Amino acid sequence: MRKKITLFHYTTGIHYKKIISSRVLLTENETTPYALRPGEKGFLWFTASPDWEPTANKMWNNKDGTNMSLTTEETEEICNGLYRFGVYLSPSFIHWKSLKGKIEYKLYNVLKEIAIESGSDPNLWYVSSKPVAIERCCRIERYNNGKWIASSS
Repeated sequence: MRKKITLFHYTTGIHYKKIISSRVLLTENETTPYALRPGEKGFLWFTASPDWEPTANKMWNNKDGTNMSLTTEETEEICNGLYRFGVYLSPSFIHWKSLKGKIEYKLYNVLKEIAIESGSDPNLWYVSSKPVAIERCCRIERYNNGKWIASSS
């Protein structure tokens, strides 16, 4: 029997509460439509990595109007913790490399470069073009003192 592969969607405490309340993980179309170009399709991003996804670290707007990338520790502190939702890999997920040619070539390469620069492995990335119901999650966890533990909510 083949071992089931778990994919993780990493997020912060700010978004965790909304996800638990709505009972669904949403695609970029629903969460950040302003970040998409006209006609561009948004996705729900996952990784097969059991470690925090560096590209899930947040940006911070400084008082002087500049932006900076937060570290994982800063993201955890400022955004009310780190969370992950685990689901089993199924045919409804596609490997991110399959997006090549389906999204703008420049965007594909920029995403890949940012991922590698931040310490991520895009070879472990998967996407869903549709929302994922919380009922499909096999794990919902919070990062606490260096370990992932089951979330109490």
